[in-house]
Formats: sequence, C-alpha cells, structure tokens
Amino acid sequence: MKTKTRKSGKILTADGKVTPELFQRMVDEHDPAYLWSENDAHIQNERHKEAEIEKARKIIGDEAAVPIWNQAMRRKIVPSFVEEYLWKIETKTETTT
Repeated sequence: MKTKTRKSGKILTADGKVTPELFQRMVDEHDPAYLWSENDAHIQNERHKEAEIEKARKIIGDEAAVPIWNQAMRRKIVPSFVEEYLWKIETKTETTT
C-alpha cells in the first residue's frame, strides 16, 4: 500500500488513514497496560471520548481521527497509546512517496 508523509511527518495512506500494516504493528507491539476493559468507565465517558478524538486530530489530522478511534476501540487499545505510538514511529521514519 502506498503511503505518504505529511509536513508533520505522520505516515498516512493517500486517503489520510493510518496504513493497516502500521496499525497491525501497533497492535502487535503495544504494552498490555494499554488495553482497557469494557468496565473502564472513563473510556465510555462521552467527554473522555471527545478528548481522545481531539488528541488524535492533533497527531494524525481530522480525517483520520475518528477512524483511528474506532479501530482502537474495536481492538480495545486506549487511544492515547495510538498517539504515543505514532509519535514514536514518526520520529524514526523518513519521508516515503
């Protein structure tokens, strides 16, 4: 899958989403401490959800923020981890076209 790097250095597909390969790496490499249980009320809190989506907007852009939130929730990964992981990746990655 072809990727591009924005001025900020974030790796996205041409349509602005994180590549499936990158997200799979996030799932494979993440610390289990970032998993949440369905009983974690703070994740279910609507205001918390909005705050996490806003974090995602800042790190990966508006068009990718909600898809990343949804992917993270399906895999029960705390969205702050997504932000942290993308930051680690972008500091190690050179521009690709």
